Amino acid sequence: AHRRWGKDKNLLNLMISKMPERRGTYFYMFPEITQARKAIWDGMDYDGFPFIQHFPKDYIKKKNESEMKITTKDGSIFQLGGSDNYNSYMGTNPIGMGFSEFSLQDPAAWDYFRPILRENKGWAAFIYTFRGKNHGFDLYEMAKDNPEWFCEVSTINDTRLPNGLPVISQADIQKERDEGMSEDLIQQEYFCNPESGMLGSYYSDVIKTAREDNRICSVPYQAGFPVHTHWDIGKKDHMAIIFSQKIGKEIHLIDCLSGGGSSINDFVRLLQQKPYIYGAHFMPHDADPTQIATGTSLKSIAEDAGLKNVLIVPKLGIDVGINAMRQLFNQFWIDDKNCKPMLEAWLQYHKHYDAKRKDFMPIPHKDWSEHYSDSGRYLAVAYRFMTIDTAQSYEVDTEYQPGIARRRGEGV
Repeated sequence: AHRRWGKDKNLLNLMISKMPERRGTYFYMFPEITQARKAIWDGMDYDGFPFIQHFPKDYIKKKNESEMKITTKDGSIFQLGGSDNYNSYMGTNPIGMGFSEFSLQDPAAWDYFRPILRENKGWAAFIYTFRGKNHGFDLYEMAKDNPEWFCEVSTINDTRLPNGLPVISQADIQKERDEGMSEDLIQQEYFCNPESGMLGSYYSDVIKTAREDNRICSVPYQAGFPVHTHWDIGKKDHMAIIFSQKIGKEIHLIDCLSGGGSSINDFVRLLQQKPYIYGAHFMPHDADPTQIATGTSLKSIAEDAGLKNVLIVPKLGIDVGINAMRQLFNQFWIDDKNCKPMLEAWLQYHKHYDAKRKDFMPIPHKDWSEHYSDSGRYLAVAYRFMTIDTAQSYEVDTEYQPGIARRRGEGV
């Protein structure tokens, strides 16, 4: 639905009305937990009415300010949260969920909660405007003709105030244009147009071209060529790994892997369980220096766990890596099934928007999409800038044994 439709106000009241019907836990998720506090816990509508006061006073038993949690007198729990840290909800058992700005959320959060809700015979509701043809658009395409789902799109042409006037008039739209709002943003925010794409996106145009060229399709593993891995090692052990094969002039992206809360040893074991014959494993520059706490580098930990040919990608500027990705994209063939989480992240990856300046800044916005986007940058740097002296390809020997490969003497 369009901007100023009242999406959060309506979804919050829907959840409040459902809670007395069945005692249980209800989560209201935003892309980031800080947004949940600003928008709902501390937020007000345009009349100055606090959102949280939609809970009747005599229905509330206890409020937990720090956890943004309300316990009701009938024993139900309502809690605000962020899908940027959905792993922290492990072990919880919700029966109702709301996802606000779902098209900006990590789709892995819905994948995590979906089986729980299904087992509990629970429900979920999603509110958002389109941000290009990402997972939000995919959800809409699935739901629009599905009798088990309610689905609705509301543009400014579809809504009216109680007095019959439009919520947003054409004069309002013209003022936005006159004040500098781009036509793409107007189409996105007021007319729910998915064709405008994620504004400020680094890769949506090259991904669109790859789709038009049918280079996002089934891309199977070819056993005669080595598989290279490209790692991003984030905070709290969050990893994102992309699997690539160099086939002639083409770069095949055949698989991806991500997760948090696990050690490098755990990820090495996951790699060893896959049927691939590996070439080189490319890690970011911060995997090389000795860690102060342990006295051991992440590179050494990976090697001790069984990885061979671990190479360090040189430290280059983020803009250099992004440009390398864009230049390399016409060589990519991407498996549409195994690499779907990676593609979702690349579509989401965008410049940070400065609301005060009303403009995009030349730095990426930090959210769930940066992990796969960083590993993509490291992949691009490896393919474009690493030389034969520091990164060589590997090919399968006719007498191949796991963990043994011979150098081919060509660039990666």
